[in-house]
Amino acid sequence: MSRNVKLVSEGSDNYVRIPKAFFDDYLPDANGEFVKIYLYLLRWLPVRDHELSLESIADTFNLTDADVTRALRYWEKKGLLTLSYADGADHAITAICLMDLNRHSEEAQPALPETPAAQTAMAQPALQTEPAPQIKAAPAAPAAKHYEKKTYSMEQISSICSGKEGSELIGIIQAYLGRTLSETDLNMICFFTDELGFSNELIEYLFEYCVNNNHTNMRYIEKTAIGWAEEGIKTAEEAHRSIEQYNGTSFAVMKALGLGGRRPATSEAAFIRKWFHEYGFEKDMVLEACARTIRATHSPSFEYTDRILSNWKEKGIDTLEAVKRDDEARARSKSAPAKTAKRQGGQFGNFQQRSYSDTDLDKIFIRRLQSTTGSTSD
Repeated sequence: MSRNVKLVSEGSDNYVRIPKAFFDDYLPDANGEFVKIYLYLLRWLPVRDHELSLESIADTFNLTDADVTRALRYWEKKGLLTLSYADGADHAITAICLMDLNRHSEEAQPALPETPAAQTAMAQPALQTEPAPQIKAAPAAPAAKHYEKKTYSMEQISSICSGKEGSELIGIIQAYLGRTLSETDLNMICFFTDELGFSNELIEYLFEYCVNNNHTNMRYIEKTAIGWAEEGIKTAEEAHRSIEQYNGTSFAVMKALGLGGRRPATSEAAFIRKWFHEYGFEKDMVLEACARTIRATHSPSFEYTDRILSNWKEKGIDTLEAVKRDDEARARSKSAPAKTAKRQGGQFGNFQQRSYSDTDLDKIFIRRLQSTTGSTSD
């Protein structure tokens, strides 16, 4: 039975608007389906008396309930929303709280209210048709370190970038970029030094690496620097080792998908980084997912490979032996007699609920990919 969920927000319910921070900090790295679902939540947030359920969202976008749940958990991990769950075996999602991206403070994210009175005061639309069960907040995902970008005064810039070593660093960077650094550029270098804790040697290697790979855009260089900081890289040698490791895995993935003749595009590289750094998969797991992608779609698809690996991550599958056991369990489940679920009573008592096998879901996903790429398969 589909369960309606309560959708609430920290912001105003008079209008829907998307802060620039979403486009700058979240949109570039997010899966397209995840973005659709987040925007869909924003669209219905100010609308009262609109029934919202995971099933209704899934039907809207031709997804599965699991796809929707995965998207919600992704945005929860990114800090854009929090989820609340019902007590009981199903641990179903009962409420979604969209966080206010315009907040500038570092205060802790508030938990969803647990009492009906508090829910009424905080809710935008009341999207439930039955009494709300007792809910409890979902376990908080470990938050990524937040790096605060400051605007430095000219005195501060001079203090950080002056002296023999600072002047030499500025000269080297200007030579790499082929232009004089602006005040915005100098602010970013101060950010690398002051907030990220980079040494002059590491900053020099950062620009050398980015420029040698045809990336002179300061936004790209900044994202690379933050990525290194999140990996705990402190020296140029550590950065070099990380790049070599990434290049090795990147080449292997491109070859496994039949794309060995070129470097990954920016969006493809983002997938590869996620699989190895965010998900923490070993190379054999990623290559197995690539092989399954080719067998299923007959074409390279980073989105399909990501779906496989996201599913394994959600299930806690992290070895090929665990993959084999999961395959065997799925085969047994597929061969077991199907049980037809029917709603009891009412005018829809004989309505048969939809039931999809994993193979059916794969076919749905492949059709969706083909519809967006225009490709066909045998």
